[in-house]
Amino acid sequence: MAKATKWSSMAEIASKLVSPIVNMILARLLTPSSFGIVATITIIITFAEIFQDAGFQKYLIQHEFSSDDEFEQSANVAFWSNFLLSFLLWLVICLLRSPLSILVNNANNLGKEIAVASISLPIFAFSSIQIAICKRKFNFQKLFWVRLVTSLIPLIVTVPLAFIFRNHWALIVGTLIRNLTQSLILLKGGWQPKLKYSFKRLRAMLPFCLWTLAESITIWLSANKSTFIITRTLGVDAVGFFKTTITTVTGIISIVSAATVSVLFTSLSRAQDDEEKFQRIFVDYQKIVGLVVIPLGVGMFLYRDLLTNILLGKQWLNCMDFLGAYSLVCSVAIITNSFFSEYYRAKGKPRVSMLAQLIYLAIATPAIYLSSKVSFDCLCATACVMVLLFMLIHFIIVKVVFHANIGQMLCNIALIAIPTLVMMAFSLLLQKCNDHMLWKIATVIMCVVIYVSVALMIKPIRKWLSESELTADIYKKVKKVILRWKK
Repeated sequence: MAKATKWSSMAEIASKLVSPIVNMILARLLTPSSFGIVATITIIITFAEIFQDAGFQKYLIQHEFSSDDEFEQSANVAFWSNFLLSFLLWLVICLLRSPLSILVNNANNLGKEIAVASISLPIFAFSSIQIAICKRKFNFQKLFWVRLVTSLIPLIVTVPLAFIFRNHWALIVGTLIRNLTQSLILLKGGWQPKLKYSFKRLRAMLPFCLWTLAESITIWLSANKSTFIITRTLGVDAVGFFKTTITTVTGIISIVSAATVSVLFTSLSRAQDDEEKFQRIFVDYQKIVGLVVIPLGVGMFLYRDLLTNILLGKQWLNCMDFLGAYSLVCSVAIITNSFFSEYYRAKGKPRVSMLAQLIYLAIATPAIYLSSKVSFDCLCATACVMVLLFMLIHFIIVKVVFHANIGQMLCNIALIAIPTLVMMAFSLLLQKCNDHMLWKIATVIMCVVIYVSVALMIKPIRKWLSESELTADIYKKVKKVILRWKK
């Protein structure tokens, strides 16, 4: 588990080292309208991907198979089902490209762009099952190399195309080439599908897969409801500002969250029959990830002006406060909203996650619509409040349905808040001394040192680090280095 987390973290770090550089260049070469167009096209592609996967990937990770033969049969069923569904979906999208364009963007005719972008569906079908098998076997080392190579594609392909086209086609073509590269790497030397199909296995897989499919649809609606609404109330430029800001925040925080969520789901799935171990793994991840993402979100809030200037440029400064506020709420939401979704799936109950999404949608959709009618700033404030509301919904469900110890989880978050608040106070004082960019960068480093120092002074946090399966080895090695240095 610790080894898988290490490789998954390295994959995210490698990817995110390139991603900010690419975003900095593209944000200056392309207009917010270009990003808004791609965001609206992505709605269709991501929705089609839900039906393409149909929950097969999660089934292969979560289910406990009685034999290798049963697993092999299930993998073949999943692969050929995915491939057939993806090809049919691509044909349907091509035939309905004009009506779909009107549905997602009533201001632009994007039929051609939608047809081309949807080619990624059959391309991705060749790699999704390989990814699931790697995750099930904790083979995150292979996924690291795949992620490393594909993370370079935007720099090698998308950026040069942006210089040439100066429009959204650079983003569309770059994404297609990245997906194609991923599929080719995973097919070589990995699991190979066989020309076999078992309808008996399909019937056994369908109950879990259909609930997962329904859950995925509600997650898609939660993620894309804002784009639908904002396109009609505020226009495609506002969509570009809104979605790019959120993507920037989640892109940074996901260095930690994405590295751990997939490993968490695999780990919890393997411990689903041992309740004590299951709860220990979940709380362990929550504490360790919280130690990183909570101060990271607060830091992004404190240095929101610096972050916006460096990553996006001056034309995005009107989103600066939204970037900061969303970073703040997202840092706490990662270890609650995202982790609880994996909790439900690992228990084999994706329908519980769907219930949480439906409750959230029933409240958030009218709230987003009404706020977008008022102003862009009101919309941004509402989006942040809705993230906190979703967190409350998850806490209630986990307490009522699974009888989890919510009080302990809140105490853990409160404990992390102590060194975070000390860091915040020092940051506010240091920033008053000078407003120069270089000084601000220097204060970021000082804040990291202050946070780590204060955190290590707190005995329960030291105990977390020394006893956690994720950090015990690292903590011992660092402690030895410190003792040697003292001598």
